[in-house]
This record gives sequence, structure tokens and C-alpha cells, in this order.
Amino acid sequence: MKNNKKTKSDNAKIKEINLSRKFFDNILNLIADPIFVKDADSKFIFANNSLCDMLGMKKEAIIGKTLGESLPKAEMDLFLKNDRMVISSGKDNISEEPLTGKGGKIFNIITKKTRYVDEEGNKFLIGIIHDITLRKNMELELQNKINELERINKLMVGRELKMLELKQEINKLKSKK
Repeated sequence: MKNNKKTKSDNAKIKEINLSRKFFDNILNLIADPIFVKDADSKFIFANNSLCDMLGMKKEAIIGKTLGESLPKAEMDLFLKNDRMVISSGKDNISEEPLTGKGGKIFNIITKKTRYVDEEGNKFLIGIIHDITLRKNMELELQNKINELERINKLMVGRELKMLELKQEINKLKSKK
């Protein structure tokens, strides 16, 4: 009889854990910013739907991998370097970097990585990505407009100075008459 109660109690705990896991997975998958969790070897153990969408990959193609096979080497080297630093030091890392996503699209992102150590001493990397591509494109467009205005201003000032020189020259010629 005791064994039967223990089994029911264990089943109830397992059910509660599964419901809890599903609850948090659903919440994390609703967040618009890409979120991920990696193990100490930089292999993904969780990726939310937003990360999958950004990369154009299914979760099954991400989980258990570093994505070294899927991303350009320079990007991957930077990501892994930051991962190792956060895992070893425990210090958060916030960095602005490019990310090649779905269809080869280059995203400008800010990634915040934080270390989490569980009760057993296992280290994990938790990351959140904020896509700043639109902002960076707007900044570039604004800078181009500023450069164009400065060029026009320089031309206009040069034109005005030339006009002043010509007026002075005309006045000199008139005074010589």
C-alpha cells in the first residue's frame, strides 16, 4: 500500500514538473526577443521561437549544437569567446555584433549573456538578443543625410565667399574709375 502511495506522489510531482516546464517554455516562446540557454560547452539546450525565426532554423536543428556549422566563422569565434568568458568568470557580457540569420540576412544585435549555476554546480549561459538592425539602419541614413547637408553647406558657404570676393573686386574696379 505504501509503495502505491509513493508512486502516486511521484507521478504527481512529475506531472507538476512537466506542467511547470511547459508553462515557462510557453512564456519564453511568447517573448519577441530571441532567448537561449547553452550548457558549459556552448551547446544550446533551449532556444525560444524568436531565435528560431531569426536564424530560420527549427529547434531540432539548434538544440544540442553550437551552430558553428551554420554561422560564419568570424561570428562564431566571437560568440564562443564571449560564451567562454561568461562561463569562466561569471561576469555578464553585453556586446553589439552582427548575426547572419535567415536567408543570409545580417542582423545588428545586442546580446546580453549571463551565467547561471544550478544546485549541482553545473554552469549554464543564458542569453537574450535584441535586434537593433532598424535602429542601426536609421542611424546610417541619418549620418548620410548629415554628410550631405554638410557638403551642401560647404558649397553654399564657398559660393557666398566667392560672391563677397567678386563684390569686393567690383567695388575696387568702380573706385578706380
